[in-house]
Amino acid sequence: NRLRIKRDGADPPAKKARLEASKMMPDCEEDWSKWVYDSDVWTKYYKDQKVVAEEEWDKFKAAFAEPLPTVIRFNPCHYQTPEHIETFEALEKEGGEGAPFRLKWAESISAWQFSMERRQIRKNSEFKSLKKYLHQQEIRGALSRQEAVSMIPPLFLGVEPHHRVLDLCAAPGSKTTQLLEAMNVNCPEPGLMPDTRGVIVANDLDFKRANLLTHQVQRIKVKNCLVMNMDAQYWPWLYNEENDEEVLQYDRILCDVPCTGDGTLRKNPVIWKTWKVTDGLAMHFRQAAILGRGLEQLAVGGRLVYSTCSMNPMENESVVASALMKYGAAVEIMEPPEHLSALKSIPGMTEWLVPKAEGGYFSSWDELDSAMKAKNTYRSTMFHEPLSDEVRAQLPRCRRFPPHLMDTGGFFVAVFVKHAHITRLSRREIYYQNQKARAAAAAEAAKEAEGATDAPPAAAADAAASGDAAPTSAA
Repeated sequence: NRLRIKRDGADPPAKKARLEASKMMPDCEEDWSKWVYDSDVWTKYYKDQKVVAEEEWDKFKAAFAEPLPTVIRFNPCHYQTPEHIETFEALEKEGGEGAPFRLKWAESISAWQFSMERRQIRKNSEFKSLKKYLHQQEIRGALSRQEAVSMIPPLFLGVEPHHRVLDLCAAPGSKTTQLLEAMNVNCPEPGLMPDTRGVIVANDLDFKRANLLTHQVQRIKVKNCLVMNMDAQYWPWLYNEENDEEVLQYDRILCDVPCTGDGTLRKNPVIWKTWKVTDGLAMHFRQAAILGRGLEQLAVGGRLVYSTCSMNPMENESVVASALMKYGAAVEIMEPPEHLSALKSIPGMTEWLVPKAEGGYFSSWDELDSAMKAKNTYRSTMFHEPLSDEVRAQLPRCRRFPPHLMDTGGFFVAVFVKHAHITRLSRREIYYQNQKARAAAAAEAAKEAEGATDAPPAAAADAAASGDAAPTSAA
């Protein structure tokens, strides 16, 4: 796709839609209060899906129209971190308008929140000194600016210094740096990185974003990180150079997959204009493939975190359920870590609706005719109807983080643990399996169409049933 764009000199349709919508919106850098924080299509869809209780709906929607607070995270291994924390604690104690306060649920990573939105800090002359301070300390690697709810998936992952960690969709790198800090947190003394046996492999498909990821990693001055640039769906199997049968697997894997991003409406209000009910359908295939690849690469006893910045069950519960159905007892969803009990969230859904492009919903796979199944726009994995009781019982262990509970953006997180090895299929085997399934669906559709053409008219059928019609040679 990147080669096509470069050759034709054209933007992909999704990017073109965002660019066109942004031209219709006011300049957020000048006056972000003029942006339109509403969408009838979005409102109807999420009301129908019942992502939050009816009595919480007004708070849920209103939160998406509020500016997103600015949050920073201090690097525990930077030599100036103790001084910075001491200063911020004094500012919090003094209070006053704009004073930072520590996020209680994130004390282990020293995260602090300002009430001001990032564009206020950037454009308002009153915050000129704060802007300069944040910029300088970020360049030095003393802190990272990161959305608060984005810090949750790495916390759920529970990285330790000896782990081999794979971050499949890592750019722009805020979660990767958080994982690196967690791995190197036990510094012998401030400013001196510890010797660690662990390593983090950070990957991203986009070449420019992978370069940005490299810059972020270098900024915090760690050495146990490798940056890759490839499609996470086809992450390769790595083998021991001395033993071809020994496969490299990972103790922890983060799958923060590409998504429609409607959980970021507070900082990306242009999504209000571009959002469509069918966006989640297009993402489902890729997300399921990345999650499946991650689970195959995970070591037995290891932990994988699947996350999106979307509220859509088509990108969340349906993707998680598809993996549980595919791999059976080999994987399981675990409850969130007990030490993060202060986090406010909503359990995962066990039922959802699959949207039609022309409007309305499907509730089960059986509602689709054979021709529609053959088109491959929909998959059985998108529906909750064929789920087993074992899978359905695990879905509430997932967590949805709506913005009104903790004054954050929106996020979804599920934690997998692997109990047994998973049989690997090559790309060729997967290709032929898909081709065979599509051919079978097409044959079934053709058979149904042929049967409808050969069926006798209603009157003739009634006559034949009553015995009034003359016998024919065919009879």
